[in-house]
Amino acid sequence: MELLKRSIYEVNQLQDQAGDKVQKLVTGEISNIHEVMIATEEAGIALNLLLQIRNQLLQAWDELKRISV
Repeated sequence: MELLKRSIYEVNQLQDQAGDKVQKLVTGEISNIHEVMIATEEAGIALNLLLQIRNQLLQAWDELKRISV
């Protein structure tokens, strides 16, 4: 459970960092668009991975509910 909490926190951090970089690009504080693109892609990939893990956990839970004891 702690691993899941930590993963959610880390994905949230990546999303926040990407958002900050986009904002800095818009305001002109960052001129390197590649840095911003990498940060947004990294955050997106991390979020997609987390969603896939969630989906697998839900499927496993459904399977466990179907098992008769």
